[in-house]
Amino acid sequence: ISSGTFKVQVKTSSDTTYSSISGNNGDYIITASQPLSVNSVLPNPTTQNASASYSINFNLGSSGALGIGDSIRIVFPSNTSLPSSMNSSDVTVEGTNPTVNPTIEGDTLTITSPTAFSNLEEISVLINQTAGILNPTQVQSYTLEVITSAEAGPYTSPSYNITQTTST
Repeated sequence: ISSGTFKVQVKTSSDTTYSSISGNNGDYIITASQPLSVNSVLPNPTTQNASASYSINFNLGSSGALGIGDSIRIVFPSNTSLPSSMNSSDVTVEGTNPTVNPTIEGDTLTITSPTAFSNLEEISVLINQTAGILNPTQVQSYTLEVITSAEAGPYTSPSYNITQTTST
């Protein structure tokens, strides 16, 4: 069934004609499912191989609600350097620090959600510069991926640019 507004009509074995429905009575609406959508990735600074903060903004999908303790995974490009560990004070999810330190495995940073979020809610993850993430070494456009406990995806971000280090 595609999305749209549909009308329910009823008949039984003894009442063989459909019930008469007028106006919006009996209407029900089916809406299209929406997946998680990564809106933006903003490293600061954007220069190659620099220690940077990352702001990652995304909207959960129509079945993407997260509870406290659910995971948000961010998969960075392979030539982004992640530290071996990270403190929860270096990360915020909608302005709140996670209650446990994020984990790092390869190119993936896993953050435990400190609060609950509803379907379709917009979420901003901020990773401070003090966390120790180093931008990629190559000057080019990159994307990263977001995965949550509720939506395995992965869901790819829009491109962000890493720029050349300027010499003075």
